[in-house]
Amino acid sequence: MKFAVIGGGNTGQTFAAFLTLQGQEVTLFDRNELKVKNLEASGIRLQNRLVGHVHVPVTTSIEEAIRGASVILVTTTAGGHKEVCQRMKCHLQDGQTIIIMPGYWGALEFSSILGDVWTQKRIVLAETDTMMLVCRSLESGVIDVKAIKSKITVGAIPADQATGVVQQLKHLFPQWEAVSSVLETSLNNTNVTVHPPVMLFNAGRVDAVEPFKFYYQGATKRTTDYIEQIDQERLRIAVKLGVGAVSLLTLLNTFYQRDFDDLYDALRTIFSTSIAPLTFSHRYITEDIPYGLVPISELGRKLGVKTPYTDRLIEIASLYLSKDFRAEGVRLDLDLLERNQQSGAQ
Repeated sequence: MKFAVIGGGNTGQTFAAFLTLQGQEVTLFDRNELKVKNLEASGIRLQNRLVGHVHVPVTTSIEEAIRGASVILVTTTAGGHKEVCQRMKCHLQDGQTIIIMPGYWGALEFSSILGDVWTQKRIVLAETDTMMLVCRSLESGVIDVKAIKSKITVGAIPADQATGVVQQLKHLFPQWEAVSSVLETSLNNTNVTVHPPVMLFNAGRVDAVEPFKFYYQGATKRTTDYIEQIDQERLRIAVKLGVGAVSLLTLLNTFYQRDFDDLYDALRTIFSTSIAPLTFSHRYITEDIPYGLVPISELGRKLGVKTPYTDRLIEIASLYLSKDFRAEGVRLDLDLLERNQQSGAQ
C-alpha cells in the first residue's frame, strides 16, 4: 500500500518511518526545503518504544507526495489543515482516503474546502481523536517514541466509511476503532481541555522562561479542578449532539491502560517527566485554543449549552496574548456536516 504523509514534524517523521519499517511505500511531504534536504541525507531514526533507521523519500511537492497514494495521512498542526487541503485539492485522485491525525475538526474543514471535489472523486475523509504515537524530536531525523496509545477512534464523512477505513488499515494500526461521527473524534480530543489551562495558569513561569514539569508541577489541584469543569462542558455538548463522549479521566485510562480514580493523580503520574514549553508560540496555545476550545464554545452557543469555563479561558488568553483566538478559530457548519454524513463517497 502506498502512503503519503503530509507534514514533516515529529509526528509525520515517526509515521513515515513506522510505515516504512512495516514494508509500506511512503512519501513524506514538508514545505521546508532545508528540513527536506536534512531528512534526505540523514534518514529517520526511531528509538525507545519503536526502533529502526530508515530512509524515506521526502519532497516539497505535495503533488508528488500524494500521486498514486491510497492513503494520505495529514499530520500537520490544525493551523496547517487549510493550507495543505487547498494545495492538494487539484491533485487528488479517485478513491483516495485522507486521514487527519488528530482531527481538530479537520474532516469537516476539509469537506468544506474541497467542495464537490471529494464527492466527485469518491474521496473518503477521516480523522482520529488523538495521536497514536507519543513522540518528540531529539534532533533532526531522530525521534524518541515515548508511548503507543492502546486505543484510537476513527470517524469519517460519510459516517459509514469509518469501518472501512479501520478494516483497510487494521494490519498496521490494530488499536484503531470506528465510531459513528467525526463529532465524536473531535470532541474526544483530550489535548484541548488540558494544555491551555496549565499554560495560562502558569503564565508567569512561561514568561520568565522558568523550567518546570508541565503536569507534575503545573497541573495543581485547583488547575485540575478547572480542567474538569471544561471537560464537563465538553461532555454536555456531546450529549446535546447525541454523540458518544467520555470523560478525560476515562480517556487517559484507556489510552495508557491505567485505572486512576482521580484526574489530578492521573496527570501527575502518567506524565510525571513531561517538561513545559517555555513560549506561548506553542501548539498548546496556538492549536488547542482556536481549534479546540473555540469550537467547543461556538457549539455551546449554537446548542444552548453554557460554557463559562471554556469562554473565560479563551478571553483570558486573547487578552493576555493580544490575539483574537475566536477570529482565528475553525468555523463549524453543523448543517454541512449533517448533509455530508448522509451522502458522499460510497
